[in-house]
Amino acid sequence: MYIRPLRKALLICTACLALAACKTAEEKAAEHFASAQELIAANDGDRAIVALRNVFEQVPNHEEARRTMAQLMLDRGNYRGAYNQYLRLVEQLPDDIEGRTVLAELAFESRNWEEFARHGARAIELDADTPRGTAIGLALEYRDAVLENDDPAIEALLARAENLAAEMPENSLLEQIRLDGYIRAGDAEKALAQIDAMIARKPETRRYYDQRLLLLRETGDRAAMEAHLRDVIDRFPEDIDAKGTLVQYLMGTGDREGAEAFLREISDPAAADPTFFISLVQFLKEERGIDAARAELEAALDVNPTPDRLRTIIAALDFEDGKQDKAIADLQAILDNKEDGAEPSDLDNEIRIALARMLLSTGNEVGAQRLVEEVLEADSDNVAALKLSAARLITADDTDAAIANLRRALNTAPDDVQALSLMADAYTRAGSADLARDFLAQATDESGYAPIPSLRYARVLSSAENYDSAEEVLLSALRRSPANEDILNLLGDIYLQTEDFGRAEMAVTELRKTGTPTGEASANRLQVQLVARQEGADQALTLLQEMAEGAEAGLEEKVALLRARLSSGQRNEALEMAEELLAGDPENPELRFLLATTRAATGDVETARADMRALLDEDPTRVNVWQQLFRMAQIEDDSAGARAILEEALAAVPDAPALLWAQAAELEKDGDIDGAIAIYDDLYARNTNSVIFANNLASLLVTYKDDAESLDRAWEIARRLRDVELPAFQDTYGWLAFRRGDATTALPYLENAAAGLPNDPIVQYHLAETYAALGQTQDAIAAYQRTLDGVEPNDPRPQIARAKEALAQLQEAAPEPENQ
Repeated sequence: MYIRPLRKALLICTACLALAACKTAEEKAAEHFASAQELIAANDGDRAIVALRNVFEQVPNHEEARRTMAQLMLDRGNYRGAYNQYLRLVEQLPDDIEGRTVLAELAFESRNWEEFARHGARAIELDADTPRGTAIGLALEYRDAVLENDDPAIEALLARAENLAAEMPENSLLEQIRLDGYIRAGDAEKALAQIDAMIARKPETRRYYDQRLLLLRETGDRAAMEAHLRDVIDRFPEDIDAKGTLVQYLMGTGDREGAEAFLREISDPAAADPTFFISLVQFLKEERGIDAARAELEAALDVNPTPDRLRTIIAALDFEDGKQDKAIADLQAILDNKEDGAEPSDLDNEIRIALARMLLSTGNEVGAQRLVEEVLEADSDNVAALKLSAARLITADDTDAAIANLRRALNTAPDDVQALSLMADAYTRAGSADLARDFLAQATDESGYAPIPSLRYARVLSSAENYDSAEEVLLSALRRSPANEDILNLLGDIYLQTEDFGRAEMAVTELRKTGTPTGEASANRLQVQLVARQEGADQALTLLQEMAEGAEAGLEEKVALLRARLSSGQRNEALEMAEELLAGDPENPELRFLLATTRAATGDVETARADMRALLDEDPTRVNVWQQLFRMAQIEDDSAGARAILEEALAAVPDAPALLWAQAAELEKDGDIDGAIAIYDDLYARNTNSVIFANNLASLLVTYKDDAESLDRAWEIARRLRDVELPAFQDTYGWLAFRRGDATTALPYLENAAAGLPNDPIVQYHLAETYAALGQTQDAIAAYQRTLDGVEPNDPRPQIARAKEALAQLQEAAPEPENQ
């Protein structure tokens, strides 16, 4: 009797569910979108983003939701997320003026000039007359003027930006133009006022604070700099870099007590996260030595919740202090004391990784690999172990396995700078320069433009003559590390290369401000090159002389002058200077060697040889002296004497890479190819990062070996040469491609190599063979002829015999060019 009401209720529920199930994707999306709008109105942005993502699950191209998501991320300061959302929007709606405008503004802010030009140009095409469109047009003109170093145009555009700013005081493009313009004009007061206004408008933009720090540094107001750094720490309490910058600043001003006090203020030896405490330990190590750092750690053992972590750091200090056996034994003891059968903890794995690194440093690669495998067995996604494994695989040229490991590491830690850098290494080895460059860019970005990844990326960009992008990377890195000499050096070199002499002078000034001997030496080097470019070699030599005779001049400046005199033909003056330098320190072996090489350069070879022999009698391990004696014999065309010197040198220093390299070259000349290959194999095994060793070994393998194993090995080694624009490397890569059956790929490499090495018959022969394989008969005949033009009639090399035979066959078979 009571079943019917229950059945009725169930039927009603079932009907409701059926109705719900009948909702279309568009209806579900509309509900999620309405919910998102309510959440935005309630200032609940996190949940609103979730609701909007639910919209896209139902309707991926929901225009209103995409625009709302983009604006929400923009309002919340997630500029990268906003950029991606607006990009999706304009892919869907190419003529969306708002999307194009915001994308251009965001690209300008992030200095992505290619994207700024693309979206900015489209925004102007769509509507150039809006105020924001006018600002984009002005920014495009300003960027072009900066690239062309057009100072009058820059000044005029700055004035236009100031006028427009009265209508749009918060336009980010106009803000950046004014800031850059004031900096270029050297108006620190206006620049500071501008950056202060930008910070007031967007107080969460971390980059603005770095720019303000640079400006304050220009003014030299130390009190203001310290106050600014402390303000940054108050605003961004989780920013470790800000705290580190303050410590560096206090150290730079000589306030070591203040630096230590600040570190003690922010560090807690009993904290579960020992980051700042370890920073204090590092500071003590640098300031007072390893013993002081060790004492600080030992005092914290009883209060720290993970004392084994501190013991691991103590072991690392011992290892650095030369107590390698003790350090290794201490870490092994920590691991041995773990309970049998206990699951390895994260800390256990950290200790294994630390021990593995020590074993690698002492040459115990097998033991290190065993520990890495133990960690990966316990935790297959352990990032540190995957990186160590990948580094070993890269060294072994097993790039596919290395890349697989690094992908796993980046799945766990996508912002790991070292993993990104290793991925760049792996792709470089594999010959994929574009992918390597992409990962270097990511590593630089994720590091927050830390010096090491930024310098590496900038060098790659500079080597590709992409100087503008390299400069942007270095300037971003300089904002983080204002006194970094390596950054300033590379910036100076780029400005010299691009003939931006005004900025090169600024780099010189900044290097001098560092106040270090190395900074001063680097500034002098750049200054001399700057004068040489602007005023000529004579003025540069005069400047070198002034530097060498200055009150603060050291040995480096004097030696630089001496070498410049030698290269400019002032041999007597150089010799007198070398003699004067040695008279001031007659027992200095470096100065004795300098005098000997100067005597050799001025023609007094016998005295030079006697001087060098005296140096070797005292210490036969002086490789540079052996090298110089060997070169002198080669210059005199004394082959027998050169080889005798080389044998003597190798008896004294049998493992010296420079001497072994010379021996390999001699063996190759003699036709002992297997002997030369054996030496290069050994040198490459010692240093697989050497591109020169890789090229020489691969070149011998591909030139003189026919078995598949040798060719495969050569390919593994030489893939990295694909984008290296040096003729010898292009010849190796091109000939490898040819030997692997890809003559089409080989041709441009071998043409470039032959043009760069016109007197090398083997290089010409490689090109001739490729032309012949591609049916370019007349080109092949000319290349074979060039091969034979530069050799003796009785040259025993098999390539020469093959060239003679092939040339004769082609000339016999081919019609004259005019008759074709």
